Amino acid sequence: MAGLSANLAERESFKVDVAPGLAQQLPGQLKVEHHRSKVFSYFGDANRLVLIAGAHPEHAAWALVYGLGLAERDSRRLVLVLPHDAAFATMQRVPWLTEESRPEIWLH
Repeated sequence: MAGLSANLAERESFKVDVAPGLAQQLPGQLKVEHHRSKVFSYFGDANRLVLIAGAHPEHAAWALVYGLGLAERDSRRLVLVLPHDAAFATMQRVPWLTEESRPEIWLH
């Protein structure tokens, strides 16, 4: 049980301390968005939905799926910010998507 609470504390720390700084490095004025996710941090503007994944590889693997669903529903372009060490599988899949669905990817 202690491992679970430490993992949740780590995720919350990433969302509060790290993700906003990563979002500030992207062009434009992004604002925090609240979605029901304990895994990802969300930011956006009128044209983009930015999904930031923490350091866990399994989270980065799901970022594309979750992000595409949310971005298409809001008619915005998806931007993924993924950990460098966990982005390979997503980077291989993205070229096969249609241009309208293809997200922009940044690495951290």
